[in-house]
Amino acid sequence: MAEIIENGSSINNIRKIEISDLLERDEIKLDTVVCKYLIDTTILVTGGGGSIGAEICNQCARYNPKTIIIFDIYENCAFELANDLRDKYGTKINIQVRIGSVRDTNRLNEIFEEFHPDVVFHAAAHKHVPLMEDSPCEAVKNNVFALIMLPLLLINIKCLKWLYFQQTKQLTRLMLWAVPRGLLK
Repeated sequence: MAEIIENGSSINNIRKIEISDLLERDEIKLDTVVCKYLIDTTILVTGGGGSIGAEICNQCARYNPKTIIIFDIYENCAFELANDLRDKYGTKINIQVRIGSVRDTNRLNEIFEEFHPDVVFHAAAHKHVPLMEDSPCEAVKNNVFALIMLPLLLINIKCLKWLYFQQTKQLTRLMLWAVPRGLLK
Protein backbone atom coordinates (compact mmCIF):
# COMPACT_ATOMS: atom_id res chain seq x y z
CA MET A 1 0.00 0.00 0.00
CA ALA A 2 2.85 2.36 0.82
CA GLU A 3 4.21 1.87 -2.71
CA ILE A 4 0.83 2.81 -4.21
CA ILE A 5 0.50 5.93 -2.06
CA GLU A 6 4.11 7.10 -2.42
CA ASN A 7 4.61 6.29 -6.10
CA GLY A 8 1.11 6.98 -7.32
CA SER A 9 0.91 3.44 -8.70
CA SER A 10 -2.44 2.07 -9.71
CA ILE A 11 -4.41 -0.62 -7.94
CA ASN A 12 -3.54 -2.88 -10.89
CA ASN A 13 0.07 -2.98 -9.69
CA ILE A 14 -0.79 -4.72 -6.41
CA ARG A 15 1.10 -7.97 -6.07
CA LYS A 16 0.99 -10.88 -3.69
CA ILE A 17 3.13 -10.32 -0.60
CA GLU A 18 6.02 -12.75 -0.31
CA ILE A 19 7.50 -13.79 3.03
CA SER A 20 10.80 -12.23 1.90
CA ASP A 21 9.01 -8.84 1.80
CA LEU A 22 8.62 -9.05 5.56
CA LEU A 23 12.25 -9.88 6.33
CA GLU A 24 14.48 -7.07 7.46
CA ARG A 25 17.43 -8.85 5.85
CA ASP A 26 18.30 -10.69 2.67
CA GLU A 27 16.69 -14.10 2.34
CA ILE A 28 19.08 -16.97 3.04
CA LYS A 29 19.23 -19.62 0.33
CA LEU A 30 20.29 -23.10 1.37
CA ASP A 31 23.11 -24.70 -0.56
CA THR A 32 21.64 -27.69 -2.41
CA VAL A 33 25.00 -29.48 -2.44
CA VAL A 34 25.38 -29.16 1.32
CA CYS A 35 21.79 -30.27 1.96
CA LYS A 36 21.88 -33.34 -0.28
CA TYR A 37 22.52 -35.53 2.77
CA LEU A 38 18.81 -35.05 3.58
CA ILE A 39 17.65 -36.91 0.45
CA ASP A 40 15.82 -40.16 1.24
CA THR A 41 16.48 -39.92 5.00
CA THR A 42 14.36 -40.04 8.11
CA ILE A 43 14.49 -36.67 9.85
CA LEU A 44 13.37 -35.95 13.41
CA VAL A 45 12.76 -32.32 14.39
CA THR A 46 12.37 -31.71 18.12
CA GLY A 47 10.25 -28.65 18.76
CA GLY A 48 8.97 -29.27 15.24
CA GLY A 49 5.74 -27.38 15.80
CA GLY A 50 7.45 -24.18 16.96
CA SER A 51 8.43 -21.34 14.68
CA ILE A 52 12.05 -22.44 14.26
CA GLY A 53 11.22 -26.16 14.12
CA ALA A 54 8.47 -25.61 11.57
CA GLU A 55 10.83 -23.68 9.32
CA ILE A 56 13.38 -26.49 9.62
CA CYS A 57 10.67 -28.98 8.58
CA ASN A 58 9.70 -26.82 5.61
CA GLN A 59 13.30 -26.39 4.49
CA CYS A 60 14.10 -30.10 4.89
CA ALA A 61 11.02 -31.10 2.89
CA ARG A 62 12.51 -29.38 -0.16
CA TYR A 63 15.26 -32.04 -0.24
CA ASN A 64 12.97 -35.07 -0.57
CA PRO A 65 13.51 -36.90 2.69
CA LYS A 66 11.76 -40.23 3.14
CA THR A 67 10.16 -39.22 6.46
CA ILE A 68 9.87 -36.11 8.61
CA ILE A 69 8.89 -36.62 12.24
CA ILE A 70 7.52 -33.50 13.89
CA PHE A 71 8.15 -34.00 17.61
CA ASP A 72 6.63 -31.43 19.92
CA ILE A 73 4.96 -31.11 23.29
CA TYR A 74 2.23 -28.88 21.86
CA GLU A 75 -0.17 -30.62 19.51
CA ASN A 76 -1.95 -27.77 17.70
CA CYS A 77 0.99 -26.26 15.81
CA ALA A 78 2.42 -29.71 15.05
CA PHE A 79 -0.96 -30.79 13.66
CA GLU A 80 -1.27 -27.68 11.47
CA LEU A 81 2.28 -28.02 10.17
CA ALA A 82 1.77 -31.70 9.32
CA ASN A 83 -1.39 -30.85 7.38
CA ASP A 84 0.40 -28.04 5.51
CA LEU A 85 3.28 -30.35 4.57
CA ARG A 86 0.90 -33.12 3.48
CA ASP A 87 -1.04 -30.62 1.36
CA LYS A 88 2.17 -29.43 -0.28
CA TYR A 89 4.00 -32.75 -0.74
CA GLY A 90 1.20 -35.34 -0.72
CA THR A 91 2.52 -38.87 -0.32
CA LYS A 92 5.98 -37.94 -1.58
CA ILE A 93 7.14 -37.49 2.04
CA ASN A 94 5.93 -39.55 4.98
CA ILE A 95 4.93 -36.86 7.52
CA GLN A 96 4.54 -38.09 11.09
CA VAL A 97 3.68 -36.24 14.30
CA ARG A 98 4.59 -37.52 17.72
CA ILE A 99 3.75 -35.66 20.90
CA GLY A 100 6.17 -35.68 23.80
CA SER A 101 8.80 -33.79 25.71
CA VAL A 102 12.53 -33.70 25.05
CA ARG A 103 12.90 -34.05 28.81
CA ASP A 104 11.34 -37.53 28.70
CA THR A 105 14.06 -40.06 27.83
CA ASN A 106 11.58 -42.93 27.68
CA ARG A 107 9.44 -41.11 25.13
CA LEU A 108 12.47 -40.17 23.05
CA ASN A 109 13.65 -43.78 23.07
CA GLU A 110 10.19 -44.86 21.86
CA ILE A 111 10.47 -42.42 18.96
CA PHE A 112 14.02 -43.58 18.14
CA GLU A 113 12.91 -47.22 18.25
CA GLU A 114 9.91 -46.55 16.02
CA PHE A 115 11.64 -44.43 13.37
CA HIS A 116 15.46 -44.85 13.62
CA PRO A 117 16.14 -41.27 12.49
CA ASP A 118 19.15 -40.62 10.28
CA VAL A 119 19.25 -36.90 11.10
CA VAL A 120 17.98 -35.02 14.16
CA PHE A 121 17.43 -31.27 14.31
CA HIS A 122 17.05 -30.18 17.94
CA ALA A 123 14.99 -26.98 18.05
CA ALA A 124 12.97 -27.67 21.21
CA ALA A 125 13.77 -25.01 23.77
CA HIS A 126 12.18 -22.29 25.82
CA LYS A 127 13.03 -19.10 23.96
CA HIS A 128 11.09 -16.28 25.61
CA VAL A 129 13.57 -14.60 27.91
CA PRO A 130 11.15 -12.68 30.20
CA LEU A 131 9.08 -15.80 30.87
CA MET A 132 12.15 -17.88 31.60
CA GLU A 133 13.54 -15.26 33.98
CA ASP A 134 10.42 -15.86 36.04
CA SER A 135 10.80 -19.67 35.75
CA PRO A 136 14.55 -20.33 35.60
CA CYS A 137 14.29 -23.94 36.82
CA GLU A 138 12.03 -24.80 33.88
CA ALA A 139 14.46 -23.15 31.49
CA VAL A 140 17.34 -25.18 32.88
CA LYS A 141 15.36 -28.44 32.78
CA ASN A 142 14.31 -27.91 29.19
CA ASN A 143 17.21 -26.00 27.67
CA VAL A 144 20.11 -27.57 29.57
CA PHE A 145 19.22 -31.05 30.80
CA ALA A 146 17.49 -32.02 27.55
CA LEU A 147 20.45 -30.69 25.59
CA ILE A 148 22.88 -32.83 27.60
CA MET A 149 20.70 -35.94 27.42
CA LEU A 150 19.75 -35.87 23.73
CA PRO A 151 23.25 -36.36 22.24
CA LEU A 152 23.85 -39.27 24.62
CA LEU A 153 20.65 -40.95 23.45
CA LEU A 154 21.57 -40.32 19.82
CA ILE A 155 24.98 -41.93 20.28
CA ASN A 156 23.23 -45.02 21.66
CA ILE A 157 21.18 -45.38 18.46
CA LYS A 158 24.18 -44.49 16.27
CA CYS A 159 22.59 -41.33 14.90
CA LEU A 160 25.62 -39.16 14.40
CA LYS A 161 24.02 -36.40 12.30
CA TRP A 162 22.31 -33.90 14.53
CA LEU A 163 22.14 -30.16 14.75
CA TYR A 164 21.23 -27.97 17.68
CA PHE A 165 19.47 -24.66 17.07
CA GLN A 166 19.53 -21.91 19.64
CA GLN A 167 18.15 -18.46 19.17
CA THR A 168 19.65 -15.95 21.56
CA LYS A 169 17.38 -12.93 21.76
CA GLN A 170 19.28 -11.36 24.62
CA LEU A 171 21.48 -12.49 27.46
CA THR A 172 20.18 -12.04 30.95
CA ARG A 173 21.58 -11.77 34.45
CA LEU A 174 21.05 -15.52 34.78
CA MET A 175 22.70 -16.25 31.42
CA LEU A 176 20.09 -18.95 30.74
CA TRP A 177 20.91 -18.92 27.05
CA ALA A 178 24.68 -18.98 27.44
CA VAL A 179 24.66 -22.09 29.64
CA PRO A 180 23.40 -24.56 27.00
CA ARG A 181 25.79 -23.22 24.37
CA GLY A 182 28.75 -23.47 26.77
CA LEU A 183 27.83 -26.99 27.86
CA LEU A 184 27.45 -28.14 24.28
CA LYS A 185 30.90 -26.82 23.34
